[in-house]
Amino acid sequence: MGQGECAFVTLVTSNSYTIGAQVLAHSLKKVNCCYPLVVLVTPDVSHENRLILSQHYTIVPVETIDSNDAKNLELLGRPELGITFTKLFVWTLTQYSKVVFLDADTLVLQNVDDLMEREEFSACPDAGWPDCFNSGVFVCRPNHDTFTQLMNMATSVGSFDGGDQGLLNQYFKDWARGDSSRRIPFTYNLTFSASYSYLPAYMYHKEDVKIVHFIGQHKPWKFHRFSSDRSVIPHSGISENALELVNKWWEFHDDLLPKKANQRVVHTYYGQDFKHFPKPERFHIQRRATWSTEKERPSIEEFASYRVQWGSKVESSVQRRLSVNAKNSGRDEDDVDYQPVKLKSSPTSSPPKGNSPVISQSKNNSFK
Repeated sequence: MGQGECAFVTLVTSNSYTIGAQVLAHSLKKVNCCYPLVVLVTPDVSHENRLILSQHYTIVPVETIDSNDAKNLELLGRPELGITFTKLFVWTLTQYSKVVFLDADTLVLQNVDDLMEREEFSACPDAGWPDCFNSGVFVCRPNHDTFTQLMNMATSVGSFDGGDQGLLNQYFKDWARGDSSRRIPFTYNLTFSASYSYLPAYMYHKEDVKIVHFIGQHKPWKFHRFSSDRSVIPHSGISENALELVNKWWEFHDDLLPKKANQRVVHTYYGQDFKHFPKPERFHIQRRATWSTEKERPSIEEFASYRVQWGSKVESSVQRRLSVNAKNSGRDEDDVDYQPVKLKSSPTSSPPKGNSPVISQSKNNSFK
C-alpha cells in the first residue's frame, strides 16, 4: 500500500488541545513514522491555534457534533465528551484509503507505521471493560456510507456512554468476538491508569509500550512543574509510574519547544487562571522580600523570577490548596480554562429534542 493512501489523523475541538496535538505530531516524527498527518479542527479552535497546527498537520475544518446526551455522560462522569461525536468525520476523509486515528492526548513512543497494515475496524481493548475497545486509537477506512450509517445510529439509537466510544462499540459490535487481527495489543494504546491499576503487567510490558493515552481529566499539559529540574508536581492518587509517563510527555514537549522549556518558571502550565496556584505564603521564597497577604501576591510574570524551595510537606499542601481553590470555584482542580466550550445552538435553529446529536453551525469554517 502506498504511503500517500494512508494518514495519521487526530482531532482538536478546543484551543486547549492544540498543545497536545503539537506534541503528538512531534512524537510521530521523532519515531520516524512516515505517513502524512491530518487534524480535524472545529470552529472553537482559533485562527492562531490553527496556524500553529498547520506547522505539523494538514488542516481539515469540520463542524462540531455534540451527542446531547447528558444522562449517559453523567454516568461516565465526563459531561464534556459529548462533542467527541465530531470524531465521526474521520470517515469523510475519502482522499485516504486508510487512516489511523489518534486522540490528541496520546503520545507515540515507538514507530507505529505497522498499524497501516491492519484492516477496519481495528482497535485496542479498553482497560475498564476489555470486551469493548478504546476509541483513542483505531484503524478505519474512510467511507461516506459508513459515516451516514454512524450518524443515523447516533440519531436513532444514541451511544451507551454518551460519547464516540459507546457509539463505535455499538456499530462495530463484533470487534470482541470476530476476527482476532482486529484486536490491537494493549501496548498500542496504554491508558494512563493502567500503569498503576495493574502494575505487574505494566512493569513486565513497559519496554514494549508504543502509544500512551492520557485518558481522564489529568492531561499532561495541566500539570505544574518544578523550576529546578522541570519534573512535574505530583497529583494526589497518581502513582510514580504514571508520573513517569507524564514526564515523558514533557520531554517531547521540551524537545519541540526548547524556548519554553528553558523559561525559569515554577509552573510551566497551559492555563491562565493564576488564582488556582497556591498562595506564596505557603512557600519559602528566596528574594528581597516575602509576601504574606493576598494583596501582595505576585503576578505570573513576577512569579517567574522567584526561586521556590519545595519539600514533601509543601508538595502535599500544594495539592490541598489546588483542591480547595477548585472546590470553591466549582471546577476540577486540574481544570483552569481548558474545558471544551459548550456550544450554543444557532439562533435560527430550534432546540434539540431528546438525545439527538447536534451539529453546530459556523458562518465561516474555512482555514486560510
